Amino acid sequence: MHTTQQRRLRSRSPSCLAFLPEVVGAQLALASEISFEAGWRFRAIRRAQIRTYCSPSIMRDITLSDQFPELERLPLDSFEQVVMSGSLRVVADIENPIGLNLFAAGIRELFTHILHRLAPDPEVTKCKWYEPEPNTNGPTRRQRAKYATQGGLPDEFIEGAGVDVGDLHSEAIKAIDRLSKYTHVRPGSLVSDQSEINVFVRGALAAMEGLFASFDECRSKVLDAVYDQIDEEVVSTFISETIESIDEIATHHCIDEVCIEDLAVVAITHDVIKFMVSGSIGVELQWGSSSDFRRGDGAAIDKSFPFRVTMWSSVDDITSFEGVDYSIDTDSWWDGYYDDDEQ
Repeated sequence: MHTTQQRRLRSRSPSCLAFLPEVVGAQLALASEISFEAGWRFRAIRRAQIRTYCSPSIMRDITLSDQFPELERLPLDSFEQVVMSGSLRVVADIENPIGLNLFAAGIRELFTHILHRLAPDPEVTKCKWYEPEPNTNGPTRRQRAKYATQGGLPDEFIEGAGVDVGDLHSEAIKAIDRLSKYTHVRPGSLVSDQSEINVFVRGALAAMEGLFASFDECRSKVLDAVYDQIDEEVVSTFISETIESIDEIATHHCIDEVCIEDLAVVAITHDVIKFMVSGSIGVELQWGSSSDFRRGDGAAIDKSFPFRVTMWSSVDDITSFEGVDYSIDTDSWWDGYYDDDEQ
Protein backbone atom coordinates (compact mmCIF):
# COMPACT_ATOMS: atom_id res chain seq x y z
CA MET A 1 0.00 0.00 0.00
CA HIS A 2 1.48 3.25 -1.03
CA THR A 3 0.72 6.56 0.53
CA THR A 4 2.20 9.77 -0.69
CA GLN A 5 4.41 11.30 1.93
CA GLN A 6 5.98 14.69 2.35
CA ARG A 7 9.74 14.81 2.55
CA ARG A 8 12.13 17.50 3.65
CA LEU A 9 15.66 17.73 2.26
CA ARG A 10 18.36 19.93 3.75
CA SER A 11 21.56 20.96 1.98
CA ARG A 12 24.54 19.69 3.90
CA SER A 13 27.45 21.83 2.80
CA PRO A 14 28.27 25.14 1.07
CA SER A 15 29.00 23.25 -2.16
CA CYS A 16 25.48 21.86 -2.07
CA LEU A 17 24.04 25.31 -1.33
CA ALA A 18 25.45 26.63 -4.55
CA PHE A 19 23.88 23.82 -6.52
CA LEU A 20 20.50 23.66 -4.78
CA PRO A 21 18.70 26.43 -6.74
CA GLU A 22 19.62 24.69 -9.99
CA VAL A 23 18.18 21.43 -8.70
CA VAL A 24 14.96 23.08 -7.58
CA GLY A 25 14.54 24.85 -10.89
CA ALA A 26 15.06 21.62 -12.79
CA GLN A 27 12.42 19.84 -10.71
CA LEU A 28 9.66 22.47 -10.86
CA ALA A 29 8.24 20.88 -13.98
CA LEU A 30 8.11 17.48 -12.27
CA ALA A 31 7.21 18.00 -8.65
CA SER A 32 3.58 18.57 -7.85
CA GLU A 33 4.37 20.95 -5.01
CA ILE A 34 7.58 22.63 -3.91
CA SER A 35 7.89 25.42 -1.37
CA PHE A 36 11.04 27.03 -0.04
CA GLU A 37 11.66 27.36 3.69
CA ALA A 38 14.32 29.05 5.79
CA GLY A 39 17.76 27.46 5.83
CA TRP A 40 17.75 26.29 2.22
CA ARG A 41 15.10 23.66 2.85
CA PHE A 42 12.33 22.70 0.54
CA ARG A 43 9.43 20.34 0.80
CA ALA A 44 8.32 18.22 -2.12
CA ILE A 45 5.41 15.89 -2.65
CA ARG A 46 5.69 12.83 -4.89
CA ARG A 47 9.02 11.52 -3.71
CA ALA A 48 9.61 9.41 -6.81
CA GLN A 49 10.08 12.62 -8.78
CA ILE A 50 12.75 14.08 -6.48
CA ARG A 51 16.17 13.18 -7.79
CA THR A 52 19.03 14.94 -6.06
CA TYR A 53 19.93 17.69 -3.67
CA CYS A 54 23.66 17.65 -4.37
CA SER A 55 25.62 17.18 -7.57
CA PRO A 56 23.95 14.65 -9.90
CA SER A 57 27.37 13.17 -10.59
CA ILE A 58 27.57 11.78 -7.05
CA MET A 59 23.97 10.76 -6.39
CA ARG A 60 21.59 8.18 -7.84
CA ASP A 61 17.81 8.34 -7.66
CA ILE A 62 17.37 8.60 -3.89
CA THR A 63 14.25 6.41 -3.80
CA LEU A 64 15.37 3.86 -6.40
CA SER A 65 11.67 3.70 -7.26
CA ASP A 66 12.46 3.18 -10.94
CA GLN A 67 14.41 0.04 -10.08
CA PHE A 68 12.10 -1.16 -7.30
CA PRO A 69 8.54 0.03 -8.06
CA GLU A 70 7.19 -2.93 -6.08
CA LEU A 71 8.50 -1.36 -2.86
CA GLU A 72 5.68 1.17 -3.09
CA ARG A 73 3.19 -1.65 -2.57
CA LEU A 74 4.70 -3.18 0.57
CA PRO A 75 2.36 -2.76 3.58
CA LEU A 76 4.85 -0.86 5.75
CA ASP A 77 3.75 1.26 8.69
CA SER A 78 4.82 4.91 8.94
CA PHE A 79 8.00 4.15 10.90
CA GLU A 80 9.00 1.39 8.49
CA GLN A 81 8.48 3.71 5.52
CA VAL A 82 10.86 6.23 7.09
CA VAL A 83 13.51 3.55 7.70
CA MET A 84 13.15 2.23 4.16
CA SER A 85 13.42 5.70 2.66
CA GLY A 86 16.41 6.67 4.78
CA SER A 87 18.23 3.42 3.98
CA LEU A 88 17.71 3.86 0.26
CA ARG A 89 18.80 7.46 0.36
CA VAL A 90 22.07 6.75 2.17
CA VAL A 91 23.06 3.95 -0.20
CA ALA A 92 22.23 6.22 -3.15
CA ASP A 93 25.19 8.44 -2.31
CA ILE A 94 27.98 6.73 -4.23
CA GLU A 95 30.65 8.95 -2.64
CA ASN A 96 29.73 7.83 0.87
CA PRO A 97 32.34 5.14 1.74
CA ILE A 98 30.07 3.60 4.39
CA GLY A 99 26.83 3.91 2.44
CA LEU A 100 26.38 0.14 2.19
CA ASN A 101 27.04 -0.28 5.91
CA LEU A 102 24.41 2.29 6.83
CA PHE A 103 21.96 0.71 4.38
CA ALA A 104 22.61 -2.71 5.91
CA ALA A 105 22.03 -1.40 9.43
CA GLY A 106 18.77 0.28 8.45
CA ILE A 107 17.31 -2.63 6.47
CA ARG A 108 18.37 -5.17 9.11
CA GLU A 109 16.46 -3.21 11.74
CA LEU A 110 13.57 -2.89 9.30
CA PHE A 111 13.37 -6.68 8.96
CA THR A 112 13.47 -7.00 12.75
CA HIS A 113 10.75 -4.39 13.29
CA ILE A 114 8.48 -6.00 10.69
CA LEU A 115 8.83 -9.46 12.21
CA HIS A 116 8.21 -8.22 15.75
CA ARG A 117 5.23 -6.11 14.65
CA LEU A 118 3.58 -8.96 12.75
CA ALA A 119 4.60 -11.68 15.21
CA PRO A 120 4.68 -10.40 18.80
CA ASP A 121 6.02 -12.78 21.43
CA PRO A 122 2.72 -13.38 23.30
CA GLU A 123 0.98 -14.43 20.08
CA VAL A 124 3.73 -16.67 18.74
CA THR A 125 4.26 -18.52 22.01
CA LYS A 126 0.53 -19.32 22.31
CA CYS A 127 0.46 -21.21 19.01
CA LYS A 128 0.15 -24.96 19.36
CA TRP A 129 2.94 -25.50 16.86
CA TYR A 130 5.39 -23.35 18.84
CA GLU A 131 8.25 -25.03 20.66
CA PRO A 132 11.15 -23.05 22.15
CA GLU A 133 14.41 -23.56 20.30
CA PRO A 134 17.44 -24.56 22.38
CA ASN A 135 19.64 -21.70 23.58
CA THR A 136 17.15 -19.03 22.57
CA ASN A 137 15.22 -16.44 24.51
CA GLY A 138 11.82 -16.27 22.85
CA PRO A 139 10.70 -16.92 19.26
CA THR A 140 13.33 -17.17 16.52
CA ARG A 141 13.16 -15.21 13.27
CA ARG A 142 11.92 -18.28 11.43
CA GLN A 143 9.16 -18.82 13.99
CA ARG A 144 8.14 -15.18 13.70
CA ALA A 145 8.02 -15.48 9.91
CA LYS A 146 5.93 -18.64 10.30
CA TYR A 147 3.47 -16.89 12.62
CA ALA A 148 3.21 -13.84 10.33
CA THR A 149 2.36 -16.27 7.54
CA GLN A 150 -0.06 -18.74 9.13
CA GLY A 151 -0.75 -17.53 12.66
CA GLY A 152 -1.91 -20.43 14.78
CA LEU A 153 -3.20 -22.51 11.87
CA PRO A 154 -2.05 -26.11 12.26
CA ASP A 155 0.79 -27.31 10.05
CA GLU A 156 -1.46 -30.12 8.79
CA PHE A 157 -3.97 -27.61 7.41
CA ILE A 158 -1.21 -25.49 5.84
CA GLU A 159 0.28 -28.52 4.11
CA GLY A 160 -3.15 -29.68 2.94
CA ALA A 161 -3.87 -26.23 1.51
CA GLY A 162 -0.70 -26.44 -0.55
CA VAL A 163 1.16 -23.61 1.18
CA ASP A 164 4.91 -23.92 0.62
CA VAL A 165 6.77 -20.75 1.58
CA GLY A 166 9.75 -22.23 3.43
CA ASP A 167 12.17 -21.06 0.72
CA LEU A 168 10.90 -17.47 0.98
CA HIS A 169 11.39 -17.52 4.74
CA SER A 170 14.87 -18.96 4.33
CA GLU A 171 15.84 -16.22 1.88
CA ALA A 172 14.63 -13.54 4.28
CA ILE A 173 16.62 -15.03 7.17
CA LYS A 174 19.73 -15.38 5.00
CA ALA A 175 19.32 -11.76 3.94
CA ILE A 176 19.25 -10.65 7.58
CA ASP A 177 22.43 -12.61 8.22
CA ARG A 178 24.11 -10.97 5.23
CA LEU A 179 22.98 -7.54 6.40
CA SER A 180 24.43 -8.24 9.85
CA LYS A 181 27.84 -8.78 8.27
CA TYR A 182 27.99 -5.15 7.17
CA THR A 183 26.07 -3.52 10.00
CA HIS A 184 29.16 -2.62 12.04
CA VAL A 185 31.72 -0.39 10.39
CA ARG A 186 35.06 -2.12 10.79
CA PRO A 187 38.15 -2.66 8.65
CA GLY A 188 37.23 -5.22 6.03
CA SER A 189 33.50 -4.40 6.10
CA LEU A 190 33.66 -1.51 3.62
CA VAL A 191 32.56 -2.11 0.03
CA SER A 192 33.46 0.34 -2.74
CA ASP A 193 32.65 -1.69 -5.83
CA GLN A 194 29.41 -0.25 -7.16
CA SER A 195 28.27 -3.39 -8.94
CA GLU A 196 28.73 -5.38 -5.73
CA ILE A 197 26.71 -2.78 -3.81
CA ASN A 198 23.91 -2.92 -6.39
CA VAL A 199 23.73 -6.71 -6.19
CA PHE A 200 23.67 -6.57 -2.40
CA VAL A 201 20.88 -3.96 -2.31
CA ARG A 202 18.76 -5.82 -4.85
CA GLY A 203 19.19 -9.08 -2.95
CA ALA A 204 18.14 -7.57 0.37
CA LEU A 205 15.07 -5.86 -1.07
CA ALA A 206 14.07 -8.97 -3.06
CA ALA A 207 14.19 -10.98 0.18
CA MET A 208 11.89 -8.46 1.84
CA GLU A 209 9.47 -8.70 -1.06
CA GLY A 210 9.60 -12.47 -0.75
CA LEU A 211 8.77 -12.31 2.94
CA PHE A 212 5.61 -10.32 2.27
CA ALA A 213 4.82 -12.57 -0.70
CA SER A 214 4.81 -15.56 1.67
CA PHE A 215 2.10 -13.89 3.76
CA ASP A 216 -0.03 -13.25 0.68
CA GLU A 217 0.45 -16.75 -0.68
CA CYS A 218 -0.72 -18.36 2.56
CA ARG A 219 -3.83 -16.20 2.74
CA SER A 220 -4.64 -16.92 -0.88
CA LYS A 221 -4.35 -20.66 -0.34
CA VAL A 222 -6.49 -20.47 2.81
CA LEU A 223 -9.21 -18.64 0.90
CA ASP A 224 -9.11 -21.22 -1.89
CA ALA A 225 -9.61 -23.95 0.71
CA VAL A 226 -12.64 -22.37 2.38
CA TYR A 227 -14.26 -20.39 -0.45
CA ASP A 228 -17.21 -22.73 -0.93
CA GLN A 229 -17.99 -22.83 2.79
CA ILE A 230 -17.81 -19.04 3.08
CA ASP A 231 -20.04 -18.63 0.04
CA GLU A 232 -22.58 -20.99 1.62
CA GLU A 233 -22.42 -19.12 4.94
CA VAL A 234 -23.03 -15.74 3.30
CA VAL A 235 -25.98 -16.99 1.24
CA SER A 236 -27.46 -18.74 4.27
CA THR A 237 -27.17 -15.56 6.35
CA PHE A 238 -29.08 -13.45 3.84
CA ILE A 239 -31.77 -16.05 3.22
CA SER A 240 -32.42 -16.90 6.85
CA GLU A 241 -32.72 -13.33 8.14
CA THR A 242 -34.94 -10.38 7.39
CA ILE A 243 -32.75 -7.68 5.88
CA GLU A 244 -34.13 -4.55 7.49
CA SER A 245 -32.37 -2.06 5.23
CA ILE A 246 -34.05 -3.66 2.20
CA ASP A 247 -37.30 -4.50 3.96
CA GLU A 248 -37.97 -0.82 4.62
CA ILE A 249 -37.81 -0.03 0.90
CA ALA A 250 -40.61 -2.25 -0.35
CA THR A 251 -43.61 -4.24 0.90
CA HIS A 252 -41.87 -7.50 0.03
CA HIS A 253 -38.51 -8.52 -1.35
CA CYS A 254 -37.04 -11.71 -2.70
CA ILE A 255 -33.32 -12.49 -2.94
CA ASP A 256 -32.40 -13.57 -6.47
CA GLU A 257 -28.63 -13.89 -6.19
CA VAL A 258 -25.66 -13.27 -3.94
CA CYS A 259 -22.43 -12.50 -5.77
CA ILE A 260 -19.11 -12.52 -3.88
CA GLU A 261 -16.71 -10.11 -5.52
CA ASP A 262 -13.91 -9.95 -2.96
CA LEU A 263 -12.84 -12.26 -0.15
CA ALA A 264 -9.98 -11.51 2.22
CA VAL A 265 -8.28 -12.80 5.32
CA VAL A 266 -8.01 -9.67 7.45
CA ALA A 267 -6.20 -11.25 10.41
CA ILE A 268 -4.80 -14.53 11.67
CA THR A 269 -3.98 -14.76 15.37
CA HIS A 270 -2.91 -17.68 17.52
CA ASP A 271 -6.51 -18.82 17.93
CA VAL A 272 -8.78 -17.27 15.27
CA ILE A 273 -8.83 -16.31 11.61
CA LYS A 274 -10.94 -13.35 10.51
CA PHE A 275 -12.55 -12.96 7.10
CA MET A 276 -14.15 -10.09 5.24
CA VAL A 277 -16.43 -10.65 2.24
CA SER A 278 -17.81 -8.02 -0.10
CA GLY A 279 -20.03 -8.26 -3.14
CA SER A 280 -23.54 -7.51 -4.34
CA ILE A 281 -26.95 -8.91 -3.52
CA GLY A 282 -29.61 -8.99 -6.23
CA VAL A 283 -33.21 -8.65 -5.06
CA GLU A 284 -36.70 -8.29 -6.45
CA LEU A 285 -38.53 -5.44 -4.74
CA GLN A 286 -42.29 -5.80 -4.68
CA TRP A 287 -44.98 -3.28 -3.73
CA GLY A 288 -48.45 -4.64 -3.10
CA SER A 289 -49.88 -8.02 -2.20
CA SER A 290 -50.49 -10.96 -4.50
CA SER A 291 -54.12 -9.85 -4.93
CA ASP A 292 -52.88 -6.36 -5.84
CA PHE A 293 -50.79 -7.89 -8.58
CA ARG A 294 -53.76 -9.88 -9.88
CA ARG A 295 -55.70 -6.62 -10.14
CA GLY A 296 -52.78 -4.95 -11.84
CA ASP A 297 -52.16 -2.61 -8.90
CA GLY A 298 -48.81 -4.03 -7.78
CA ALA A 299 -45.30 -3.25 -8.95
CA ALA A 300 -41.93 -5.03 -8.87
CA ILE A 301 -38.41 -4.17 -9.98
CA ASP A 302 -35.01 -5.85 -9.81
CA LYS A 303 -32.27 -4.07 -7.90
CA SER A 304 -28.81 -4.89 -6.57
CA PHE A 305 -26.99 -3.47 -3.55
CA PRO A 306 -23.40 -3.82 -2.34
CA PHE A 307 -22.81 -5.76 0.87
CA ARG A 308 -20.02 -6.49 3.32
CA VAL A 309 -19.83 -9.47 5.66
CA THR A 310 -17.34 -10.15 8.44
CA MET A 311 -16.91 -13.43 10.28
CA TRP A 312 -14.31 -15.44 12.14
CA SER A 313 -13.50 -19.04 12.89
CA SER A 314 -11.20 -20.99 15.15
CA VAL A 315 -7.86 -22.00 13.68
CA ASP A 316 -8.71 -25.54 14.80
CA ASP A 317 -12.03 -25.59 12.90
CA ILE A 318 -11.67 -23.08 10.13
CA THR A 319 -15.02 -23.76 8.42
CA SER A 320 -17.18 -23.29 11.52
CA PHE A 321 -17.92 -19.58 11.30
CA GLU A 322 -18.96 -17.39 14.17
CA GLY A 323 -19.63 -13.70 14.76
CA VAL A 324 -21.21 -13.30 11.33
CA ASP A 325 -22.11 -9.65 10.81
CA TYR A 326 -23.25 -7.92 7.64
CA SER A 327 -24.15 -4.53 6.25
CA ILE A 328 -25.95 -3.69 3.01
CA ASP A 329 -25.54 -0.28 1.42
CA THR A 330 -28.89 0.98 0.14
CA ASP A 331 -27.82 4.61 -0.22
CA SER A 332 -28.19 4.43 -4.00
CA TRP A 333 -31.93 3.85 -3.53
CA TRP A 334 -32.43 6.84 -1.28
CA ASP A 335 -30.23 9.30 -3.16
CA GLY A 336 -32.52 12.09 -4.33
CA TYR A 337 -35.55 10.39 -2.79
CA TYR A 338 -36.57 13.45 -0.78
CA ASP A 339 -35.43 16.10 -3.26
CA ASP A 340 -38.96 16.86 -4.50
CA ASP A 341 -40.28 17.29 -0.94
CA GLU A 342 -37.45 19.63 -0.02
CA GLN A 343 -38.15 21.83 -3.03
